[in-house]
Amino acid sequence: MIILSFAYEGDEGPSGSLRRYQNVVIAPYHQTEGTTVYFEFKNTLVDSITLSFRISNQLYQSALVYSQAFPPLGLIQRAITLPASLFDGGLTTLQLSAIRTGFSLHEFVTLYPLQQLTVAVLEGDYQSPPTVTRIDGEGQIRYEREQLAFIGMDLVQSFYEYGRLDLSHMRVDIQSPVARELIFGDAYLLIADHPAFEGLPYQSPGFRKLPLSPRLVGTMVHFQFQQLYVHPQTFQSSTIPLTGYQVTQYLYFPPAAFLLLRQQSMYMQLTMRHFHQLTIQYPFTYEGMQPLLGACYQSVYCVNVYA
Repeated sequence: MIILSFAYEGDEGPSGSLRRYQNVVIAPYHQTEGTTVYFEFKNTLVDSITLSFRISNQLYQSALVYSQAFPPLGLIQRAITLPASLFDGGLTTLQLSAIRTGFSLHEFVTLYPLQQLTVAVLEGDYQSPPTVTRIDGEGQIRYEREQLAFIGMDLVQSFYEYGRLDLSHMRVDIQSPVARELIFGDAYLLIADHPAFEGLPYQSPGFRKLPLSPRLVGTMVHFQFQQLYVHPQTFQSSTIPLTGYQVTQYLYFPPAAFLLLRQQSMYMQLTMRHFHQLTIQYPFTYEGMQPLLGACYQSVYCVNVYA
């Protein structure tokens, strides 16, 4: 014999389908910080209920880490911190339970540790291993990945006019389905050394190092140089203000060094933390096509160098 039990709640209809975990988001746990479980539990308006979490890994077996009884509420919303001491550095199973008289619900999800990931191939979109544990608004368990797309970051950066490096077209698109605050770490550009770069900080062995200031606009990471200065006649660049130099947001190369610098090896590195600690490594070649700043049609006199 099958007995169907319904509780009428205004326009809500049958209550059974309403008791569920939903909109759960759990970022990878940090070895010293732990993680936080953000969740909703959709309940009926007439039921009190007890919600609880249990953890299983190499340290604990079904250890109770959270339990709370709630009076009748249509929607329960909480953020529960799980300390680092609960985790062993590997995968952890989290059991989310909901119990009341005549009703019990148990969901089992996997929690992942925060990883140090290096992204060195930028020719296609990047996807990390499973990262974020999530239960969506329909109660479906999903495991999201860190997703990045690279725009304007080709192996050869060609500029029609030699003499100026502009980073504004290079971007990283954060395409992860779940958003989280982005924290930037080290960001810099290395340039193969040359006497024309004597105004830039030297980085052994054989490179000049320029710090960058990445910024997040929407879902896009943009790059720009920190404060730079350039001499308007020689186009010599400097990281410190010098007499006769002007503030600029670009890196300039002296025209006198065109034959040697029109193809120059460079290397960009960015460290940032979204859900994982990500290091993006981007080697490329700067290629300046024309020897003068500006196109011929903009000049009174135009000189082309063929060599």
